[in-house]
Amino acid sequence: MRIFKLAGSNFFLGWIMTSMIYLALLAVLFSTVSSLSFDKWRSATRDLVTIHVPNPTQKIANGAGVTRLDDTLKILRAFPDIESVTVLEKNDIERLINPLVERDIFKIIDHDIDVIVELIGGVDVARDLILKALNAKKHVVTANKAVIFNHGNELFSVANKNGVKLLYESSVCAGTPIIKLLNQELAASKISKISGMLNGTSNFILSNMEEGMEFEPTLKLAQEKGYAEPDPSFDIEGTDAAHKIGILSSLAFGSSLPPKDFYIEGINGIHKDDFKYAYEMGYTIKHLAIAKSTNNTIDLRAHPSLVKLDSYLANLKGVRNGIEVETDLLG
Repeated sequence: MRIFKLAGSNFFLGWIMTSMIYLALLAVLFSTVSSLSFDKWRSATRDLVTIHVPNPTQKIANGAGVTRLDDTLKILRAFPDIESVTVLEKNDIERLINPLVERDIFKIIDHDIDVIVELIGGVDVARDLILKALNAKKHVVTANKAVIFNHGNELFSVANKNGVKLLYESSVCAGTPIIKLLNQELAASKISKISGMLNGTSNFILSNMEEGMEFEPTLKLAQEKGYAEPDPSFDIEGTDAAHKIGILSSLAFGSSLPPKDFYIEGINGIHKDDFKYAYEMGYTIKHLAIAKSTNNTIDLRAHPSLVKLDSYLANLKGVRNGIEVETDLLG
C-alpha cells in the first residue's frame, strides 16, 4: 500500500487542533482503506488496521509544512520498513526517514502511489491536484471542506468516472464520524433535519461570552490557544460551519455542491449582554448550522440561534462540536 500525505503551510495552526485532526485522519485512513471494494486492497487492509504489523512494501508520503512533523515521525518510526516519499516546505530533510523530495506538488502524481491524502487547504490548487490524482486513477482522502463544498459535484463525478474513491470523513467535524453515520448507519432512514454546532472556534468564543467576556478578548484568547487562525474570518463569519452543513446536506438530501441558496451569518455581531437577555427567557446563544427538508425544498442556514438552556446543544461548551439528526425511524 502506498499512501501520499500532502500538507501545506497554512492549514493547521495550534498543537491542539493539529492533534485532533491527526487522530481523526488516522481513523479515516484506516476506515477508508478497509472500505474500498477492490480485491487488491484486502490484504493491505490488514496491515493498516493492525498497525503493529507493517507491510515492508508500504510507501507513505509525508508532507511537512507547519503540520506537526514530530507527530508524523513518531508514527513513521513505528514502521521501520516504511519508505517515506516526502514533500517538503522546510529544509528539514535530515529528520525524515529515507526522504524522496519533490518541490512541485503536482509531480507527486507521477510516483507509484495508490492514495493521496490532501491537506493543503484552500480551493483552487487543491481542486487541480485532486482532479489530476483522480484522473490518474489514484484514490484521494481529503480533510479539505472548502474544496468539497465548492467543487464536490465535479470531483465526485470524476472519481466515479475513473473508478476510484474520493473520501472526506475528516472534512466535517473530524473527531465526529458524521459522514460515515449518514452514509451507512442511517442509510435506511429518511432524514428530515440536521442541525448543530459545527465550528469549535465559534462555540469556544460564545461559551466564554456566556460567562461574561467580550467578543474581541475572547477571539484573541482563541487565537492564543490555537483554536482560531490569525485570520479568523471563516470561523467567526460562519463560512466554516456553512461549508460543513452544505456537505452534510448533499449527503442527506442530495443538494448540490456548491448549494444554490444559503443564508450565512457569523457571530461577530453578538454582544455579551445578549446572553443575559436570552437567559432571562430560558435560552442561550449558539451558532447553529441547519439543513432541513420541507415539502421537497431544502432550507440551508448557518447563523446564531436561541437554544433552550436544558437542551443537549446548550450544554456543550468550549471547542466542542455537537450534531443532531432527525429521522423518520429513530426520531
